[in-house]
Amino acid sequence: MRALQLREPQADRAGAAGEQQMAELVIRQAEERDIAAIETLEQQCFAVPWTYESLYHDVMHNKLAFYIVAEADGVLCGYVGIWKIVDEGHITNVAVSPDYRRRHIARAMLEALIARCGQNGITSYTLEVRVGNEPAIKLYEGLGFADAGVWHDSGWKFDGWHDVAWLEKHIGSGKPQPVTPFPALDEKNIQECLQKYMDKLNQVEE
Repeated sequence: MRALQLREPQADRAGAAGEQQMAELVIRQAEERDIAAIETLEQQCFAVPWTYESLYHDVMHNKLAFYIVAEADGVLCGYVGIWKIVDEGHITNVAVSPDYRRRHIARAMLEALIARCGQNGITSYTLEVRVGNEPAIKLYEGLGFADAGVWHDSGWKFDGWHDVAWLEKHIGSGKPQPVTPFPALDEKNIQECLQKYMDKLNQVEE
């Protein structure tokens, strides 16, 4: 069994700013100019943050990785990332700034990510979460993820070992489809897909 450095937000609850009205949200594909802000989010949200170099490699050079970001008032307030493994997508990162939590941003980003990845043949999704992180588990279950098992005492966080839940979500018939590399997808189709979920969230905020 492998040991995991658990990558979860240090605080599961929103900060005081979570009660304020949010400006219109923009969800888009991550770009080079976003990496410094993503690194800052990593440091705010995770006990074991990824380095700038790791993020740069994934965003700019890893053709099997895809990242989207969320912006409000011109501030990068969230991001999610995924790695493609044949027809499976493993969600590696879900982060929302403490000042922007409880505004459905994580859900909107994940919905947009899954819809976007469906364009290149991904039919199943997996992720890891600490068993005791009930808010995160509730979010993932609301998106159709189901329990696929538990790795006992396999995740290191807060100076101790924790049980790690493995969640999965299947879409469609489950039969493998031809896989298209992320860079080969049409830019217009990408933005149309992300726009759908921006509009959905902004309607909720109104």
